[in-house]
Amino acid sequence: MGRAGVLSSSPMLCAPLMAQSVEQMITDMHRAKTQGADVVEVASDLVGELKKTHQTGSKVIVSCYLNRPTPSKEELSRLVGIMQATEADIIKVVSCADNITELETLFHLLLHCQVPIIAYSVGERGIISQILAPKFGGSLVYGSLEGSSIPGLPTLDSLTEAYKVESINSETKVFGLISKPVGHSKGPILHNPTFRRVNYNGIYVPMFVDDLKEFFSVYSSPDYAGFSVGFPYKEAVVKFCDEVHPLAKSIGAANTIVRRPSDGKLIGYNTDCEASITAMEDALKEQGYINSKASPISALTGRQFVLVGAGGAGRALAFGAKSRGARIIIFDVDFVGFHNLQIVDGARRNSTLICAPVIAESVDQMLTQMKKAQELGADLVEIRVDFLKNFSPRQNLEVLIKQSPLPTLITYRPKWEGGEYDGQESKRQEALRLAIELGSDFVDVELKVAQGFFSSIQGKKPEKVKIIVSSHNYESTPSIEEIGELVARIQATGADIVKIATTALDITDNARMFHVLVHSQVPMIGLVMGERGLMSRILTAKYGGFLTFGSIEAGIVSAPGQPTIKDLLDLYNLRLIGSDTKIHGVIGNPIGHSKSPHLYNAAFKSVGFNGIYLPLLVDNVANYISTYSSPDFVGYSYTIPHKEDGLKCCDEVDPIAQAIGAISCMIRRPTDGKLMGYNVDYLGAIGAIEEALRGSNGTPPSVSPLAGKLFVVMGAGGAGKALAYGGYEKGARVVVANRTYEKAKELASKVGGQAMTLAELKDFHPEEGMILANTTSVGMKPRIEDTPLPKEALKHYSLVFDAIYTPKLTRLLREAQECGATIVYGTEMFINQAFVQFERFTGLPAPKQLIRDVLARNT
Repeated sequence: MGRAGVLSSSPMLCAPLMAQSVEQMITDMHRAKTQGADVVEVASDLVGELKKTHQTGSKVIVSCYLNRPTPSKEELSRLVGIMQATEADIIKVVSCADNITELETLFHLLLHCQVPIIAYSVGERGIISQILAPKFGGSLVYGSLEGSSIPGLPTLDSLTEAYKVESINSETKVFGLISKPVGHSKGPILHNPTFRRVNYNGIYVPMFVDDLKEFFSVYSSPDYAGFSVGFPYKEAVVKFCDEVHPLAKSIGAANTIVRRPSDGKLIGYNTDCEASITAMEDALKEQGYINSKASPISALTGRQFVLVGAGGAGRALAFGAKSRGARIIIFDVDFVGFHNLQIVDGARRNSTLICAPVIAESVDQMLTQMKKAQELGADLVEIRVDFLKNFSPRQNLEVLIKQSPLPTLITYRPKWEGGEYDGQESKRQEALRLAIELGSDFVDVELKVAQGFFSSIQGKKPEKVKIIVSSHNYESTPSIEEIGELVARIQATGADIVKIATTALDITDNARMFHVLVHSQVPMIGLVMGERGLMSRILTAKYGGFLTFGSIEAGIVSAPGQPTIKDLLDLYNLRLIGSDTKIHGVIGNPIGHSKSPHLYNAAFKSVGFNGIYLPLLVDNVANYISTYSSPDFVGYSYTIPHKEDGLKCCDEVDPIAQAIGAISCMIRRPTDGKLMGYNVDYLGAIGAIEEALRGSNGTPPSVSPLAGKLFVVMGAGGAGKALAYGGYEKGARVVVANRTYEKAKELASKVGGQAMTLAELKDFHPEEGMILANTTSVGMKPRIEDTPLPKEALKHYSLVFDAIYTPKLTRLLREAQECGATIVYGTEMFINQAFVQFERFTGLPAPKQLIRDVLARNT
């Protein structure tokens, strides 16, 4: 049947008019115009009469209504050929979709048809064929009048307001809600205005899906960029994801899928829990179930959380409640246990609290420290009353608890558990009971006396007060099984929160604590003390720890290895660490001097990269690498003395690093988890030396100013090898001086150079104007007055480079400068390395000026 209307070259909105008279038709035409229609569709038998009263040009549309599912591409092609033979101006094909995947056939037709065409499908499963028609070249988009709805057609109002179809084009990215049913969704009216506000070329549509496997197979184009997932598919959709975020994997359900642009893989996430959990917390705070509405401690902590239903939404709520420290009971016909639960807390990305130990001899000093802790950003304070002189429990506790600007944790640690109190146990426990009575948010009780303490309070504890039962091991870190048994023992006492602190003898000890933390079904503080345990105090935020301790001032700590609050927040960006944060670090021994964490963490944050960079005090590289083999441990810098050992742990080694015999950078390849070794030392150092030489002698850019120079390298370790190799590549005559002659000779033979001991170097001056590069650790903090070469020997060198950058101006460089030599700081090598390594770690351009500024502030 012919249809009359108007056509232009760009997609327009068409309103089918169903009136039975010309008068009503004209009225409806005015309504259509006010509601945004560009075109109206009227019955052919009214066209003649309508033209007499409403002058307009016309085009003939030949249409075919298929009261059945969409035919194959071949059938549609034949049908279009038949319709074209009628000499139609426009062709129109309408089907009735049984499955959303049929619409791809219509999109294919729209995209490839050589004549103006209208093609869509009616019904709830076909609605996206009308909305997405402009993307694939459709001539018209049909919309019904408000109040005159036509089954299976969106309204004109929704097309112009919710979907803004006039803005859709071939480049538009498609997003939508996968659900069954889908008509209730408010997603389009939320997401589409947001896309427009930020000028993002995207459209969000409802997707009535019957078969997930078929849907993802058909709509696999990069243009289908992301999906929300609704009932009943949140659990089922996980198996269709190429990768699943750890949080979604833990919950066993996904509500968001994003197609990664780089490789088209579908990545599943779960963000369901936050809104509901936050609403519950707000309600509980309003009812006074926590001391302060501004308190960072969740009102759900320690409460029994009864959940009915263990589907996708139920799992998400259970996860959210668990992350806030609730005790969970789940009722469901088919209960599935919850394991490996991680923590994500709104904007902070984790709910791990920062607790500042307050250590002082007087109440006034403690109050001053509490205020400072608040200013620094702590979430609560641990009041160590065992440090107070002349402690008067009732008087002092009342002041400390009531006047604290932050939630309080009262700890009265006895000497037998590493504290300062050495008096009667009954008086100590009496003071702890008083702290409960006075309303301290938390009270710490040692495991050794916990059973008796709980008996003494006889359940008389305010709901707001949580008891932490603690165990401290100052000698070692037990096995995973032993720590697990300890957790069970602490739980059995009736503890609200479990606390276990052990001591790291090796950096690999932290892994056992991480394992227990991530599997714990109760709120847990799990920390490893000592310098080798630093990573546990930071990564506890990744693995779900209830809190970590940060000192108010450097050096004033309540346990070995505590970082400062400032370092936790500003250096390590603790609030930004999530369960999916990627771990990087510098592997060395010693490592405390390293400035790398300052550079990389600031740079990661500046570009929005989800990574953390740690100082890693490693004794045995092979043990470290085999222990931390998770895909989340993704990249390392290597420093003294592990550059050669690092190479031995690589699965593949870059040819330059292989030639040097040492690596300075290791990357875990995402596709297969293999460790790739690189050496960028020589790039940074040689580049800095060449730049300084050009500045002093004007060598043309085409020739290296090192060419033909006598280049003396002190040290034959990883950095020494890199410098010797770099000098050799630039045409220098290389001399290697090392503490042991054998290592010097081995390296010198590889670069066609001369070998000698460091002791011999002071009398070595065959010519003037030599170049000297120190790669030993002599002169590094803390032994800054040491130097590898006497001052009188430096007069024979025109340029001296020192790889040490702490301090920046070493004694060697200072004395070389006094002798008239050009000096090159180790920071130049360090910063050039940082640019290269940052790009290898992140795949993003290095923020060079920011890195330079951060290094300048920290050297």
